[in-house]
Amino acid sequence: MNYGRFLLLLAVFLFLLVWLHHLGTPSIWFDEAFSYWTSSETPGKILEVIKGEPHPPFYFFFLHFWLKLGSSEFLMRLPSVFFGFLTLTGLYLLAAYLFDRRAALISSFLYSLNFMAFYSGTEARMYAPFSAFVILSFYFFARLLKEGKKTDAIGYTFFITLSLYTHYFGFFVLLSQAIAFIAAGLPRKRIIAVSWLCSIMLFSPWLFFMMGQARGGIGSLMPSPNIHVLGNTLKIFSGLGAFIGNGYPGILVLRAAELVFLFLLGAGFYFMLIKGDKGNFYLLSTYVLIPLVLSFGIAVFTHLHIYSERYLFFLSPALCIIIGSGVSLMAAGKEKIPAILAVSAFFIFNGISFYNYNTDPIFWRQDWRSCAMYIEKSSQPGDAILFNPPYCQLPFNFYYKGRAAKIQFTEKKVFKIDYKHDYFKDGGLEQFGLTGIDEAFLKKIAGNNKRIWFITSQSFLYDPEKKIGKWLVENGEVIIRKSVKFETSEATGDIYVWLVKMKR
Repeated sequence: MNYGRFLLLLAVFLFLLVWLHHLGTPSIWFDEAFSYWTSSETPGKILEVIKGEPHPPFYFFFLHFWLKLGSSEFLMRLPSVFFGFLTLTGLYLLAAYLFDRRAALISSFLYSLNFMAFYSGTEARMYAPFSAFVILSFYFFARLLKEGKKTDAIGYTFFITLSLYTHYFGFFVLLSQAIAFIAAGLPRKRIIAVSWLCSIMLFSPWLFFMMGQARGGIGSLMPSPNIHVLGNTLKIFSGLGAFIGNGYPGILVLRAAELVFLFLLGAGFYFMLIKGDKGNFYLLSTYVLIPLVLSFGIAVFTHLHIYSERYLFFLSPALCIIIGSGVSLMAAGKEKIPAILAVSAFFIFNGISFYNYNTDPIFWRQDWRSCAMYIEKSSQPGDAILFNPPYCQLPFNFYYKGRAAKIQFTEKKVFKIDYKHDYFKDGGLEQFGLTGIDEAFLKKIAGNNKRIWFITSQSFLYDPEKKIGKWLVENGEVIIRKSVKFETSEATGDIYVWLVKMKR
């Protein structure tokens, strides 16, 4: 076995080790629970449910058939590992085609040990398959630009169409490739135009449903981007997604990680532009910048808050290729020592996040498993469980096996979207503001049940004035008030559990 093949196998081994370790340990959270309950429905019901969702159908139908093998956390997330491996394969192929095997190997190691890729890629969501389809579409597109073979056109059409059916950021990808095509001087016009036409025709059956989703006025719980959000994006892509930079030492670590990442990224762009093929520069620049700039701009100037690091996770392979190509050229020249030091620091910062994630559950998402088990153990006959907001019931139901009656506030009655009011001026979060409580509904629950378990999460979004909690306090005695905190992100929040004995 030659040295290059050994390194490639080592990169694959590290990838599988990192992505499979603890895969089934964290509890599922809101989005994964939605994936599960939606995909568990019949195909017709899946189409009905995702009419109100900002996502195309591929992942939900894929998971629908995969769930026939089982529904444990590990099994639900296992397809994401497969698609992550497919992403790693596409990354290696694209980097080797655009540059050389050394750049491809470095890029593969960067991706295998990338915390951002691992954290978003191992969710039971559509982000891992989307990332795989995008990188493979760029691989075949790069070959198509230079060689124009029919086999490359078929591969490109297949994967760009799958991208569109997996996430609507596929349109940003298509635009990125169109701009790279123009920048390259419009080569192979006929075969590329035919590939695009075929992709649009293959996607056209879904256009009717997509228009229906758009007419539904889908809101978003994601923050409107500003300087703070951009800073968080830089922190995550720098490798410190599982790091709390409190105090002066923590801030120094954060700044150091960001500087190292920007240095490596800048070096990659510089060497591509000065010493490499400008066509590669245009291709990878548009891959990264167009989705980033467009999602940010749309989120700033409209109510479509589509800017999210999870949505931009598919940029990670391209960033690794850019950095990998720059490190490869630096190592071959006079910049060998700075290259080794910088890439070593990058691995160290990602290693900090991996260590924190594997040793401290505070960096996991909400622990709905523990919440359900606690109430299952502590509840009594005649208890009721009240959820606010309603979607708290999705991850809770995944684990709960008790007999207490489960009741949820009807969102249409209690909530309305209020785009004008902003409870978080610094974060720029749009709110689903609570307009008032349905006292008749609550009195009916209180009259039928001696004790009410009140479960809430993301109350700063849905009930910032805690009106429901105040009503329960005024009309009952709070016996238990417990916080299940397994997440540092403000956008995810704690799980709060109350047990209230109602007055008679």
